[in-house]
Amino acid sequence: MRKLTGMAAVVVALLGVPVVAWAGPPTSTTANGTLVSHDQQLVGSAGGNQTFDAVDHLVFTGGLIGSPVDTYTFTVHPNGSITGHGTETCSDCTIGGRTGSYTERFSFTATPNFATFDGQFTIQDSGGGLSGLRAEGSFVGVGVAETEQLNYHFEPGTS
Repeated sequence: MRKLTGMAAVVVALLGVPVVAWAGPPTSTTANGTLVSHDQQLVGSAGGNQTFDAVDHLVFTGGLIGSPVDTYTFTVHPNGSITGHGTETCSDCTIGGRTGSYTERFSFTATPNFATFDGQFTIQDSGGGLSGLRAEGSFVGVGVAETEQLNYHFEPGTS
């Protein structure tokens, strides 16, 4: 009887606990980006590899609207293939009807001269109207054009 009374007390206590709001499934969206400007500087070479630091300015439309800046390092390998990683920041971008800032980390591979490229990214930080943004996705591109597939949600309690 003591066990049954204890279990009843636990059930009653649990029923009085407020339900935690969980984030729903992520929203998927597609954005189209265009390279507006590119600047690069050779920072080293070894074993036939050349490593560059670069800064790109982009413009996105669609599911991501705004003008982010990519700061990254890439290596051109002896066979012409390219690998790289970096950070994208945007101080005034719109996702899901909300406008604010974000920082993402990305990595990519590319064919010689960036004829084609693809990669992955994860949003690391967000602020303003994008506070609570959690997102990840992938991108593919040809030349100066890119298509981004973004999966995102906003943490409960952010607006």
